[in-house]
Amino acid sequence: MQIIVFLYKLKCIMITKILLLAGSAVLMASCGSNNNIQVQAHQIDSIVNVKASRHDAENAARNDSTLKAIEMQKADTIAKARLEEKKKNEKSQVAPPSLPTTPPLAPQATPGKH
Repeated sequence: MQIIVFLYKLKCIMITKILLLAGSAVLMASCGSNNNIQVQAHQIDSIVNVKASRHDAENAARNDSTLKAIEMQKADTIAKARLEEKKKNEKSQVAPPSLPTTPPLAPQATPGKH
């Protein structure tokens, strides 16, 4: 019975060692290609940064044109309001038309009285 237990333990130890060696081999193999992954990651980061910069520039240009259009509309509205106010002030400052004045009449002689 002791021999069977001993062989079972020996078998478990050997299986454990084989699994550790296989795991080590897998880890070593995966570390060898790590440089390639880092280069690819750097390239991907660069591409993403370029696309993000381009997208930001497009949004900035779009926002600038929108802001300029809004500013122009406000300026036009202000100019129109000032022009209307100026016209209104000019109309109120114009003197009302004066009534035509007639020269005083010469005194007329009344008939029957001298």
